[in-house]
Amino acid sequence: MPNEIISRKPLVIKATAGTRAGLLSSLSQGLFQAVFPEPDLSAPTAERPFDFSAGDFPELIVKLLDAALSDAAANGEAYEGVRFTLLTDRAAKGMFLGRPSDTKPKARRTVPGFRAERGEDDLWTTEVTFNA
Repeated sequence: MPNEIISRKPLVIKATAGTRAGLLSSLSQGLFQAVFPEPDLSAPTAERPFDFSAGDFPELIVKLLDAALSDAAANGEAYEGVRFTLLTDRAAKGMFLGRPSDTKPKARRTVPGFRAERGEDDLWTTEVTFNA
């Protein structure tokens, strides 16, 4: 499902999807496209595992997106995707998928306080802001 970069300063990404997994994938893709430099496409894809739990779904989103940013910087990678092996409203387990990159993304943090809701159209929607 689609994501849209609403603003670049500060970075604001809006995402819509039919499932929670789709919403997290869409948000991740928007973030990856906005902040990560081009990866080395000749390099093999690296898989970086994650395992999070949270008090609610928005907190889980914050943990996932912040971990993607910090792990990519620590590993010198640009992430291209995310694969879930478990996803509930309070837990996520899976892998970030990425390749080496010579340029680190600009440090950002997810701003908490947003909502992720299923609308009358049965689609999940959220708008997430990242500070620099």
